[in-house]
Amino acid sequence: MARGSNTITNPQHASQGPAVQKSYLQELSTKITDNISQLGHDDTAGIKAATAALELAALLRPPGDTIMGWFANMSVVSAVRLFLHWGCFEVIPEGKGESISYSQLSTKVNVDVQLLTRIASMLTSAHILLHHPASSTSSQTSGPSLSHTPTSALLRPGQPMCAMFSLMFNNVAAVSTILPDYFDAYGRVEPLGPAHIPTSYLAGHPEEDYFSLLKRDEVALRNFGMAMRMTSARVPVTTIDGLERVVEDVVRTHMESGRSRGEDRAEDENIMWVDVGGGDGHTVSDFLVKFPSIKGEYCVVQDLDEVVASAGKAGERDVLLKGVRWVAMDFLQEAPVKGAFVYYLRHIFRDYSDPVAATILRNIAHAMTNPAARVLISEQLHPDVMAPEPGSVTAGGQTTEVREEKGQGKPPVPLYAAFKDFSMLAIGGKERSLEQFRGLAHMAGMRVSEVYQNRETRHAVVEMRLAGGLSVAG
Repeated sequence: MARGSNTITNPQHASQGPAVQKSYLQELSTKITDNISQLGHDDTAGIKAATAALELAALLRPPGDTIMGWFANMSVVSAVRLFLHWGCFEVIPEGKGESISYSQLSTKVNVDVQLLTRIASMLTSAHILLHHPASSTSSQTSGPSLSHTPTSALLRPGQPMCAMFSLMFNNVAAVSTILPDYFDAYGRVEPLGPAHIPTSYLAGHPEEDYFSLLKRDEVALRNFGMAMRMTSARVPVTTIDGLERVVEDVVRTHMESGRSRGEDRAEDENIMWVDVGGGDGHTVSDFLVKFPSIKGEYCVVQDLDEVVASAGKAGERDVLLKGVRWVAMDFLQEAPVKGAFVYYLRHIFRDYSDPVAATILRNIAHAMTNPAARVLISEQLHPDVMAPEPGSVTAGGQTTEVREEKGQGKPPVPLYAAFKDFSMLAIGGKERSLEQFRGLAHMAGMRVSEVYQNRETRHAVVEMRLAGGLSVAG
């Protein structure tokens, strides 16, 4: 909006006329107010209000201010990184009502007080830290001080969000400085990977893949593990709508196969569930708890040699994982367990480009000697930018609604979804739409047979079968 004018200059709304523009602003304002009134009653009200408020601010802010705002946000990130590097967040007391003076903090972290004050101003202005002005009483004078907010408390050492910040700083902020050079060197195409990706180019080891780089840095590897566990815990595992029906079908088919083959069934043919890239087995544990009909002795967890060596020992002490087999594997090599009923992959394909992901899927397809076998891919469904219009998709006879909000010049991809996809670029990965998963399935000689999606998020389970395989029962 131009200063002193009632005309909205945001290009997304410029063609719709002042009446429509003002109407949409009022709609956003109402949405904010309504959701604020639901705080404490609706767990999603806060994020809905904040999302609408961000859109409202974006529509009202002059374009020049918007551009300068990008650099203000970058400065906040830089200030957070400095405070982490200097150990400031761990020195600030975390008790309720406690604070530390600027001079005390300066002494404890050995940073000039004038410099520290300037950096802290970025954090207090962004509401990351809380500033307390100097105060005087008849008996004493207290200098200005700082205290934690709920946000800064998450940046203390050992907190998963602190690990996530370090991971994202490298994969987004640091990588952004070399992206022009990277694409000049490798061509203006998606990174193929696993090696020669932006992060390996940044590190000076372009011939290495992302996970090899992590092994070089113990702190980075630990941060990655903490960040991924936090991310995994924030998205549904067993509560995806329709997944219960899948498990019931798999268990029934597994039992029927056992009765028909009797004791002649080979060991691999007795495997119901293979968690490909299953790490320490936490996802298998979730399924065993949610669905007692899945037995541990019918499950396999596959991962890299060093991962299963460690996880397998820990699993022996876990009553829940009793009977689970641990098998070493390499995604890019032949799958070691053949004939299973389910090959489950959670947050795997997003780490890889289409050619690499297709190779992983093709290796699994070759292991699907069981005619009832299916692949279950647990991932976010990225909005389809190329789709002509939001609507519904049909797979396996079931119609799945793809929830996109229409109209008012909305961008095809929400900012946070676009950010997640952009951040995967650094390691040669990508978020995928349903149509892109269909393309991936076709490359591997498979087909998308069903889609199960959580009601509250874009997280889904995409089911695939061999292109000539059985259709979904039920």
